[in-house]
Amino acid sequence: LVFVAAGAALWLLWANRFFLTLDEGIYLAGAERILRGQAVYRDFFAITGPGSFWIEAAILGLLGPTLRHARLAMVFDLALLTAAVYWLTTRLTGRTLALVTTVFFFALETRPLFRLYANHRWDSSAFGLLAVLLVFAGTERPRLGWFLSAGIAAAIAAWITPSLLAVVVVLGLWLLLNRELRRELIPFVLGVAFISTVAAGILFFQGALGPMFRDLLWTSVHYP
Repeated sequence: LVFVAAGAALWLLWANRFFLTLDEGIYLAGAERILRGQAVYRDFFAITGPGSFWIEAAILGLLGPTLRHARLAMVFDLALLTAAVYWLTTRLTGRTLALVTTVFFFALETRPLFRLYANHRWDSSAFGLLAVLLVFAGTERPRLGWFLSAGIAAAIAAWITPSLLAVVVVLGLWLLLNRELRRELIPFVLGVAFISTVAAGILFFQGALGPMFRDLLWTSVHYP
């Protein structure tokens, strides 16, 4: 219900609003170029991972190139973040405080409005927090599926925003150091390896894997 309410509010009130932003055009133009047969890094420069470009290209290719469709990923991301905040807070406190915290979080994240646009930070934040949520769920009911899914989500976050590799490392170290859950590190690593193999394989066959490291190295040196 929290996910649906947050997503509906974003979709109806803000998804079709035009904002003068610094970054949104990077991902929309990149998605447009991918749909014309180009490849990120090989044919155009990118300051971050390929994930958001692929997500936007998939959405616009399937649904058509409109502003509302371009914002669909952001709507999903913020709705997922809001629902995750509610779920995690209920596990640590109670439903009333969780609801208050969630409303405050949603209000904070939707102000100022010019932040509500397609951006790699929304995508990677959503998948990064989803990885934390899945590991937390796995501590309550240890099952292979929770940790495999957590590895997949954490890897997606890192392939969207490379600095979120820190989430993969921290969750992996936590599982390694937790004696009761140490065996769950294997499915977590398998999830990370699966997504990383797929993503690296796509870039390799496109001739874009080497250029990716070149672009990210430039970013690490020049981008504050």
